[in-house]
Amino acid sequence: MFYNLGNIIEVNLSKFDFSNIESIGEMFYNCSNLKKIIFPNSFDTPSLTSMYKTFTNCESLQSLDLSNFNTSLVSDMDSLFDGCSSLQSLDISSFDTSQVTRIRSMFSNCKLLTSLNLSHFRTPNVKQMEKLFNECNSLQFIDISNFDTSLISSLENIFSQCTSLKSINLSSFNTPLVTVMESAFKNCSSLKTLDISSFNTSITFNFNFMFSNCNSLTSLDLSHFNTSFGRMMKEMFNNCTNLIHLNINFDTSKVSLMNKMFKNCISLTSLYVSNFNTSKVNSMISMFENCESLISLNVSNFDTSLVSQIEWIFRGCKNLTSLDVSNFDTSLVTDMENMFNGCQKLTSIELSKFNTSLVKNMKNLFYNCLTITSLNLSNFNTLLVENMQQMFGNCKSLKSLNLSNFATQMVETMEKMFFNCE
Repeated sequence: MFYNLGNIIEVNLSKFDFSNIESIGEMFYNCSNLKKIIFPNSFDTPSLTSMYKTFTNCESLQSLDLSNFNTSLVSDMDSLFDGCSSLQSLDISSFDTSQVTRIRSMFSNCKLLTSLNLSHFRTPNVKQMEKLFNECNSLQFIDISNFDTSLISSLENIFSQCTSLKSINLSSFNTPLVTVMESAFKNCSSLKTLDISSFNTSITFNFNFMFSNCNSLTSLDLSHFNTSFGRMMKEMFNNCTNLIHLNINFDTSKVSLMNKMFKNCISLTSLYVSNFNTSKVNSMISMFENCESLISLNVSNFDTSLVSQIEWIFRGCKNLTSLDVSNFDTSLVTDMENMFNGCQKLTSIELSKFNTSLVKNMKNLFYNCLTITSLNLSNFNTLLVENMQQMFGNCKSLKSLNLSNFATQMVETMEKMFFNCE
């Protein structure tokens, strides 16, 4: 009715009869300047079944009185308040949600919302819940202990960008049908504890970004996670900078993506990945980049036969004293840039089995490996390599370097290749 009326400031519905209305979907959609809605005193909506995007992008609304709404037959609340970025509080305790099947993005982008009463929310029939609280930047606490998630298939972005969220009760969450958990807690940067022991991940295939940028978490117990169906773990723990304890026992036999999986987990002192089955993995870019507190890392059993992207994998692992990559199959790898850059305490690396026949980029490959004393690269095939910039730069302790079979006819830059090799 008022769809896309961006200049309207106030709407007076006091004389309207809503008793036979079945849908108010998109009724105020994109009314970006709307500040006030006056509903009838005897407002009754007994026939209402859809509230799809009713207030979407009403970014100037500062308050809403929905206490008289009859929602007993409503099945669709998808994006109901999405983009109501000026709302600071919302009381929907009177809502009957027993028939609702969709609440996807319901509160998404409610950036100033600090108070949200969901005490009477019931979700026995809800099947879609993605992005439910996405970008609720000001919410510090959410009580959804009464939620029933048994029919949900995706939790994608459900709490993503809830940057002020300090605690959340997920004890009632049962997730037997969930296949996607991508970005579920991404950028929950204030969350210090997280108990997801109730989660069932037995058919979940997408874990991408799940805890990315949860940089206040210090401990995370995922020992109960069943990841046997998992396919994607890209950036799963990326930038969990304060994470000290991570309990995982993952089945990764079907996983293809592990790039940036533990990137910038700078506080982790131990990481158990020796049981990882990586036979299906094709990307390990920056997988352990800047895991600077790790002293040891057992990747000796990694199967890298399908990996084509491995650059930056150990960059910045400055406290690793040993690293066994002797069984790495690099026959499909085309880029080795920064692979061991900043591994300052490694004294040796066994690379005799490395197949570099497809590699075009070796920039910074061993840069800043301060304590390496010898490197035997006589097996390296460099016929296709175009970039050797700073390849051995700052390898201050290097005494022996075998480059006897290096071919450099394709190389375009060798700038600072041996910089500061004293």
